[in-house]
Amino acid sequence: MRIILPVITIISVITSCFLPVQGQEFSDIDTMSIPGAGGYPGDTIYVSVDLVNSIHVAGFQFRITYDSAAFTPLEVNTTGRSANFDLFGANLNEPGVIGFFATSMHPRTNAIPPGAGSVALMTILVRQSALPDSYELVFEDEESDSYDNSLTDTNSTLIIPILDHGQVEVYGQTEIGSVAIRPAGFDLAPNYPNPFNGETVISFTLEQPGHVDLDVYDFTGRKVARLYSGPANSGQNRVVWDGRSSSGKVLASGVFFYRLKTGRGESVTQKMVLLK
Repeated sequence: MRIILPVITIISVITSCFLPVQGQEFSDIDTMSIPGAGGYPGDTIYVSVDLVNSIHVAGFQFRITYDSAAFTPLEVNTTGRSANFDLFGANLNEPGVIGFFATSMHPRTNAIPPGAGSVALMTILVRQSALPDSYELVFEDEESDSYDNSLTDTNSTLIIPILDHGQVEVYGQTEIGSVAIRPAGFDLAPNYPNPFNGETVISFTLEQPGHVDLDVYDFTGRKVARLYSGPANSGQNRVVWDGRSSSGKVLASGVFFYRLKTGRGESVTQKMVLLK
């Protein structure tokens, strides 16, 4: 259900490029959201902007505010769901603000069909000065009478979606995700691809055969999947993860850590990003 409002004089940047706005609606279904993410000072992290849409989306834009003392945005890009959009651009020049818009010169053929998943990926540097804490990323309009966070459908209607703000955790030195000195005799490689959507390959190398546990944790440190537990051969070993929990549940987009632990109690951890 949508509540239809009169046409307003504020016209979205994305629609003014190609399409005259025909009307404006508030939606109680369509939602833009920011899944949780996290990292350590000095890390480059990937933060998704997700969209649940009941309409065919011909364009979207967002304006997100953040703590400029903790983060520096590096770039924003479209994803697989929005890859057919011809025009996209990010404004990162204003400290504390990430602005982005994406639309299509052929809205009826290149629209994002109804569904759910990531439509934009923000690459953000966690500043070395960032203190361990939980920081908000907020969808925020520049003025009270503007809608800088909006969608456009194929009928040139401006849709104001539900906005679900997100958080980025800046970690202190905890067991999961902490920088570890790699013990001699084994190594855990970065997964590939990373970020990934669908499946990713995790490789580890043992100097001597032995028992290992390979587990996946979310950004809060909660174990969500055990990928392998048992004997492993010397040399390189590979495990494929499909982004599901141990119970078979499809996990949401976000930052995850995977940890390899040997039977001698040695462990090493790597980070990966799951996108939907």
